[in-house]
Amino acid sequence: MSNTSHIFQAFSLPPLEMANLLQGVSIAAIAPQFVRPKKQQFGLCVSQSFSDGPEKYLYHQDVLATERVELDEKTLILPAWANCEDCEILNADSDLAALSASTIWTTEMFSHILAQRPNLFLVYLRVYRLPEPLAMSQGTPPREPRQFLPLPETLTLSQENPVLGDRQFQQYHQDLRQRQPLDGLGRQLRQLAVSQPSLEGAIQQFQLQWRGLNHSTVAPLPPRRDPDLDWIERITEVGNSSDGYEFEKLVRRALLKLGFRNSERNPKASLNPDQTGGAGGLDVYCESPYPLVGECKASKSDRVPDSTPAQLIKLGQKYLNVADGESARSLYERCVKVIFAAGKLTRDVEQVARGNEMNVLRPETLEALVKLQANYPGSVDLQELKEKLDAAPFGEEADSQLESYIQELQARVQQRADSIAALKLALKTANSSSMTIRDFCFSLKFIDEKYRYLNQLGERGIYELLIELSSPLTGYIRREKKGDWREDCFSVIRDLSL
Repeated sequence: MSNTSHIFQAFSLPPLEMANLLQGVSIAAIAPQFVRPKKQQFGLCVSQSFSDGPEKYLYHQDVLATERVELDEKTLILPAWANCEDCEILNADSDLAALSASTIWTTEMFSHILAQRPNLFLVYLRVYRLPEPLAMSQGTPPREPRQFLPLPETLTLSQENPVLGDRQFQQYHQDLRQRQPLDGLGRQLRQLAVSQPSLEGAIQQFQLQWRGLNHSTVAPLPPRRDPDLDWIERITEVGNSSDGYEFEKLVRRALLKLGFRNSERNPKASLNPDQTGGAGGLDVYCESPYPLVGECKASKSDRVPDSTPAQLIKLGQKYLNVADGESARSLYERCVKVIFAAGKLTRDVEQVARGNEMNVLRPETLEALVKLQANYPGSVDLQELKEKLDAAPFGEEADSQLESYIQELQARVQQRADSIAALKLALKTANSSSMTIRDFCFSLKFIDEKYRYLNQLGERGIYELLIELSSPLTGYIRREKKGDWREDCFSVIRDLSL
């Protein structure tokens, strides 16, 4: 490989992300499009503004203390350049909690980006410092982050000053691909290894010993906690308060967490978690995977007034009363309609809600649903949820129906956890490293009685359950594929903790 590269474009980054790349803490960035690994190089510059929202929601707390890279508002300055070594394509079904735990970003950052586009492009960057920052006399800093922009002239730059050595970069690359957690201590050690090169060996030895200690001589680490649970666990409290604006924001964040999206830029029909609909705007509007419109009413003890469903009807028809080419009904008529409220409904409000097929959901129920999704990603099927919300009963009874659905989902998760635990026990009892479905089903008759109900699923049903748990997106079971499905062998990778 040549020790020089020709650079004709720059990639703009928020100040915090640029700082973490230059300090060797991070090797990743979020690109607006797929970037070809080993084929694309570009200068790195800081953007003028940061449009993603308040930083405190988007980065881990220790990352916020990072000293920012200074910005010259009049001149385009390149402190470094990078070569793309790898590029992952992720979406809402990816394990974003694991990605958050391995990077400087919170899951809120990923949700914000995925609310605007279907895919997230994670680029792995080998960063090279320039001897002196390059000032492009004919260029100005971009106004938005994460954008590629042409340079006024092509640059020929040297690969002589990488931020990370070959071995360091390869290790960090492998760690991120495997979603190894990177906590505040890990980030500090990475920064120290770059600022004090003489300590690199000692730091690497400490990290290896620490990892070995975690895996061999102490109890297993507790299941990874989704950082979004910090705000999810406030939904009930805020919903039962008088803080209507905060409740509306939490409801929007909750819907995004469940997988709803809105690409519309109309602030009066939005799902932006950093804003509210304001006077004359809808509290909640989801565009996909199906239209959902909602009104939020936080209250300590007050009953839900007549104006709440009336407001939903009025504003829904105002902003969503557009024809649908595939249906005779308007967009508003096709919407799932939800009132998120803590207070009881008056008799008149209840009649209006039922007559207009409005679901009334309590903050406690919404919190339980979103918490389930946070703890067990993919457990909430939005199409299945739609079937529940589209069907009677409506009004306050809809909340009880959704509570029953949550209990059904929890039972499904328990069934999967039991399947893993039963397979683990069966393997231990048989003193075997793996077993077929037939052997597993036979073992279920003799191992712990609490797992015997699984045999009701039959061989094929248990097989399909283990196939689901062996998906790379879940990673609980290892499957060794044979010629016939009955001969496939299964073993346990990790437990599903409840």
